[in-house]
Amino acid sequence: MNISGKHILIVSVISLSSLWGYGYSLALNDLDEGLSLIEADFTHKSLNPLSAIGYKQKLNNSTRWQNHVNNIQCEKRQREIVGPLYTRKKFGNDWYKYKKEAIAKSISDNCSQYK
Repeated sequence: MNISGKHILIVSVISLSSLWGYGYSLALNDLDEGLSLIEADFTHKSLNPLSAIGYKQKLNNSTRWQNHVNNIQCEKRQREIVGPLYTRKKFGNDWYKYKKEAIAKSISDNCSQYK
């Protein structure tokens, strides 16, 4: 049996494609099951480089994933903006209650576009 360059090329392309496809299909599965940023980062770092490329490409092309990431960033930003405005000195012993309500309102007003 002769093994030609053509056969080696075909096997190589199939192997590399299957590695990339594994990462892509894993991302599809993860998105269906619900995925946190920590899980996505851990999974991405644990994959081989070609599977990681497929995984990252699927996540980057998913509007649901992008909305999830943008929502988390928006909520963090609202906490950074509103949080320092409410202190014990200004609001007394109920400062945390007012702070919590203000942050919740700010998040609902500014981050609802990502849900």
